Amino acid sequence: MRFRLALAVAVCALLVAGYYVGTYLLKTKPTRADIAYGAVSERNKLDLYLPEASNPPVVIFVHGGAFMVGDKAGPQSLDALLAAGFAVVSVNYQLTDTAIWPAQLQDVTAAVAYVQTHAAELGIDGTRIALFGASAGGFLVSTTGIALASGPAPVQAVVDWFGPVQFTTMDADIEATRVVRATGRNDAETSPESKLVGKVVAADPEAANAVSPLAYLASATAPLPPFLIMHGDADTYVGRGQSERLRDALLANPLNSGVTYHLVKGGGHGTGTFQDVATTQIVVDFLNSALRSPR
Repeated sequence: MRFRLALAVAVCALLVAGYYVGTYLLKTKPTRADIAYGAVSERNKLDLYLPEASNPPVVIFVHGGAFMVGDKAGPQSLDALLAAGFAVVSVNYQLTDTAIWPAQLQDVTAAVAYVQTHAAELGIDGTRIALFGASAGGFLVSTTGIALASGPAPVQAVVDWFGPVQFTTMDADIEATRVVRATGRNDAETSPESKLVGKVVAADPEAANAVSPLAYLASATAPLPPFLIMHGDADTYVGRGQSERLRDALLANPLNSGVTYHLVKGGGHGTGTFQDVATTQIVVDFLNSALRSPR
């Protein structure tokens, strides 16, 4: 009896181990990994994934994780983007355990500059670049895309999935959705947003608002890239009002080059219908239009 139990346990362990090994082996691996795009931090690294097409347009993906955790491994919609002929660059940036704002903006900006200036070496088209980020990554790509628009090397499109936009209104916006929130207050001393700003959001709303993409939008002096903004109606971390604030501010700005907003029915914070093929296809279609249309 003991032998059978031990054998059953061993078989189960082998099956579990086999599952994880198989998952790892089947995972799409970078064409080039851990390329240093800067020297400020050990986190200044990026991974490059190339499709079969030559000189492809580029999607730079910026991960989420409340500015505190996360990694460039496993960028969102990777296989679908590669199948559509896009190169994917996935970026790490400094987290709030070692640096506060604007270090994260500087990191993503440096990564974009690296891709643009090393495009020939990387085998990509550095004149056709889109930024794509989710959650904290959505905040970073929106802010970076707006900030770069008024400089010498803008990007051509931004995809923002459920990123926060204005830290001082996050609590009110999620309370308005009436979903049961999965976080504590965003304006509290211990919140990810306060850690990013380096000041308590509730105590210094002016400092908190200064890091918002809306603040960068107010000082834009050149045409903005087109935006695709997507948010789930069941998001328990970031209220959809955040994405709607960004949408409305972009639409009201005379420099906007187009804003597409999708409220994803049944979408959580990257969960639910965000996992559906149809949701990813919206991103692919937008990128095809933004990066492959005649210029």
